This record gives sequence, C-alpha cells and structure tokens, in this order.
Amino acid sequence: MKADMIVSGKLFMDYMFIEASFAVYDGRIIAIGKSLPSFSNTKRIEMNGSFIILPGMIDIHVHMRDLELSYKEDWFSGTSSAAAGGVTFVADMPNTKPKTNNIDILKKKMTIADSKSVVDFGLYFGVPRNMEDFEKAIKLGILGLKIYPEDYNHPSLVDLIKKCTVSRKLTVVHPELLEYVSNSPPHSRARPEIAEYMAVRKFIELSLERDLRIHLTHITTYQSLLDIINAKIKGANITCDVTPHHIFLNCGLENKIGFLSKVNPPLRKESDRIMLFNGFRSFLVDAYVTDHAPHSNREKEKVEYSEVPPGFPGLEIALPLLLDSVFKGDFPLSILNLYSRNPAHILGLKKGAFVIGYDADFVVVNYKKRWIINGEEFISKAKYTPFEGFEVKGKIHKTFVRGINVFDDGEILVRSGFGKNVGLV
Repeated sequence: MKADMIVSGKLFMDYMFIEASFAVYDGRIIAIGKSLPSFSNTKRIEMNGSFIILPGMIDIHVHMRDLELSYKEDWFSGTSSAAAGGVTFVADMPNTKPKTNNIDILKKKMTIADSKSVVDFGLYFGVPRNMEDFEKAIKLGILGLKIYPEDYNHPSLVDLIKKCTVSRKLTVVHPELLEYVSNSPPHSRARPEIAEYMAVRKFIELSLERDLRIHLTHITTYQSLLDIINAKIKGANITCDVTPHHIFLNCGLENKIGFLSKVNPPLRKESDRIMLFNGFRSFLVDAYVTDHAPHSNREKEKVEYSEVPPGFPGLEIALPLLLDSVFKGDFPLSILNLYSRNPAHILGLKKGAFVIGYDADFVVVNYKKRWIINGEEFISKAKYTPFEGFEVKGKIHKTFVRGINVFDDGEILVRSGFGKNVGLV
C-alpha cells in the first residue's frame, strides 16, 4: 500500500488516548492501526514523550474581518491565529463591512479567503434582500445562513430558514431580542438575560411549528439551556454552542478590566456561568466555539462605552483553555469532541476525528508545557484578551491540515492561500 506518511503517538480517539498510528495519502487518512508495518519506505513522524495527537479543531463561529475591516484582522492573520491554536477549519460570519448578504460581496470575500487562508474554511451568508440571491449563494457553496437580532422581522425569514433546512445547510441564530437592549453600561445590564432567553424561545417555537433546523449560537444563560434541552425532548431540530469566555468568565470582570470585557452577548453573573459550565461538562450543549471577534487595541481602549466595539480574539487560546480544564479534572477527556467531531458533524464535514476517509487534520500538543496567556504574543492582529495572565497547561506544538504541516512552534510554514473552501471542494 502507498502512503505519503505515517504518524504515530498517543492519539485521541473519541473518548481516550491510545498508542496508535495512522497513514495519510493525498491529504486523507487511509489506515489506522498499531504500527502499520505494511507501509514501507514511507516518511514516519513519531511523537512520543510529552506529546499527544488530537484531531484538528473545528470552529464553526469566527469573524475573519478583512474587506474594509482588514486593520482589525484579515484572512491570513486570522487563519494563522487559528493554526497556532490547533484549529484546522473555521466558519466565517457575514457581518463584515460591507455585509456578506449579496452575491457580489460573497464572491469577493471568497476570492480574498481563497488567496489568504492558511487553514480550511467555509462561509455563512447574511440575510439577503431576496430569495434569488440566497439560492445563488447556496450554489456557490455557503455553509448556511446567519441571522442577527436586526433580521428577526425580515418578511422572508421563515422561507429562508426552510430553504436552509431542505438544502441541508445550517441556520445560525444570534439569540437576543433588541427590544430589551439598551446602550448604557454596565454591558451585562444593557443586554440582560431576558433578551436572550426570549429570543431562544422564539426560535424554538419556530423550529417546532415548522420543523426547521436551527442552531443557537453563544448561549449564556441557564434558562436558555433548559429551554433548549426541553425543546430537544419535544423533538425540535435544535443545536447550540457556548464560548470559552461564557463558561470560564463572569461579568465581575467588567469591574476589573472595564470595557475590554465588552462582548455580545455579554458576560453573565457567576450563577449562570457555573450552570453553563456544568451543562457544557455534561454534554448538554453541542459545540464549543470561540466567536473570535478581533478589534484593534486602540478601539478596545476607548473611554466611551458606546464607542468600544464588542468582542475579542480567541482562536489561539480556546483549545489550551479546554485542555487545561481537562488536565485539572474539571472536564472529561471526551469534552474535546465538542470542539472537533461534534461541530464537524453539525456542518457535515469529514474532519475533526481520526476516521478512515476523513481529512488528515491533526494537532500535536505538548501536554506538559505550562505557559502564561499574553495577548501581545498573539499572531492575530488583536493583541488583547480577557484571559490575560491565565496560566494554562498544554501548548500547541504543530498543526497539520490535510497532512501538511502548517504551523510549527510559532511559525507558519505554508503559503498564503493554502487553505481550501470546503464549499468548493
């Protein structure tokens, strides 16, 4: 049998680590076994000692910016940041400038991403003015539709979600009702819990009534989680995700770091954080996402609340934060599936797991390495983080996409544009 390389070491296989090897040919996994001796004269990579091998992480909610916001992030800096964090696929949101909700901007964005991306990617489409544009976007290979609070009253919203459902595309909803939102600090009060869980209930009801597939992103409240669990019991085709900042941080950070902590939806009180943390640990959510939302340091350091944009980068630290919690015993090892196998399944990707026929995307981690999170060291253009100063255990050593080493100890090894659009493959 022919292979491009054999990789051996402690592999994460669904629920545990096992000493094993896998063979890669033409970017895909073609065999998995103890040592695979039948492959001769093949390049072998042995990762022993303090190294573990994970499937590449799949982040289904990021903002690569670019276009008129390239000073915040662009497709090369953003996907380089992903590679540095062990993320081998990113799904990009459409709230760019200009918005990605018409065919011309979608094509332009695809061209830019094709020319710059370091890891594989896909694109969501914003709510368009007409169904014709959306049907064209589906043919161009979008992942699905992203609905923001300002889109809730769009006259064709239900038809768009239905089109997504029958086309096996994902409808991602940012659940917050704007009627409950104000514009005065603190941010956690300006966008209260009721804004979220009332929106969650709105889309749960829609899913149940119309048999629609809906994904509720970055949920932050225990009430939302309870409603989603109950909806699933009733048969709703609903999935949801959480972010690192909503399970590890609380709104008390607003008093410590000020507007740097501003994010939509906001950080919540400690009781909600604990319940969400426990729900995540119990696999009551379907995926873990960064909502990587970079801004310039200058923007985040403004003194007027209304002038500070919400969001922060997360791609380089999401996996280390997760691993650190696993090593502390806070999460079971299988929690890694919520950042790999599960999100890949949600999008229908043959990624995120060591399975024959899947893309050979994998990450080598030094699990003994302790380090301090420092925003100034990020590859992302956004050099800040609410996790500043956190000590974590587990350092990304190498990242491979389709069998090619794209990141190695702080260095990007591939050309700009190596990453592929999964909608066009």
